[in-house]
This record gives sequence, C-alpha cells and structure tokens, in this order.
Amino acid sequence: MRKSDGTTQGVTSLSAIPINEWTHVAVVFDDTANSLTLLLDGNADNTAPATAPYLRTGATAAIGNNRHGGDDRPFNGIIDEVRFYGEALSDDEVQCLMHLCPQ
Repeated sequence: MRKSDGTTQGVTSLSAIPINEWTHVAVVFDDTANSLTLLLDGNADNTAPATAPYLRTGATAAIGNNRHGGDDRPFNGIIDEVRFYGEALSDDEVQCLMHLCPQ
C-alpha cells in the first residue's frame, strides 16, 4: 500500500496460495494497532507493522500489479469483487463477506 509520503508498506503471505483454486484474500489496515493483517479464506495469515496516513480521496488504486522497484509484475489470474471500506473490519466481518452473509 502506498502512503501519502510516497513510501510503501505491505504484508506478505506466510502460506502458499494454491494454484487454480479460488482463494479469498483480504488486507485490513488497523490505524489503532498500526498494523496490516493479511487474511486468506477469512483466517489471519500474517500481520506487519504499518503506519498512516495512506492515500485516500482521489488516489489511484493499482489492483493486481506489484510495481516494486519499478518492475511491473502483474497478477496472473482473475480478481473479482474488490472493495474498500472506511474502517478496519474484524475477522468475523471478513468471514461474513467471504461467505456472503446478509449485511
């Protein structure tokens, strides 16, 4: 994720993501805990330290491309139903979104 000062912060999976299998991926930025948490299929996989502020209003989001070091490394797969929320979601809320619970 790119911060407003131009630096980036991220969190890397500790688990292998299976090939040719649907996987629900979510990243939660928690401003209170100063952390990014990566969830795979609704379960916390890894957490990394992170600090605000992030680009918000008017920022461009690049989903599915890692431009680390200036190299384009596009995601080779299908990305569906990208959502952004104005607050950190709990693990239970992410689980509910993954299973299409009524909102």
